[in-house]
Amino acid sequence: MTRHTVQDPEWLDEDIDAALEYQDYLASLCSGCGHPRDESFNPDLQFEWYGEALTCHACAERDRTAESKRSNKNHDCSGEFYVVHRR
Repeated sequence: MTRHTVQDPEWLDEDIDAALEYQDYLASLCSGCGHPRDESFNPDLQFEWYGEALTCHACAERDRTAESKRSNKNHDCSGEFYVVHRR
């Protein structure tokens, strides 16, 4: 005698549709700035943008630590990762 087990699907049709829509949405964004490409690539909007420099202080400290280690000629940095922790 063969037994058949009925299981609910892991993904409902609505889940699949939502995932595909989200994938389409992500594909519509510039991979560099995250703005919609139909706006950020539009020549008519070329001068509608401005830049701003922001500093991630955690990344800055990580970079300073790494540079300090690299500048020490007697220190082998092979395989090292630099992480930061909040005080």
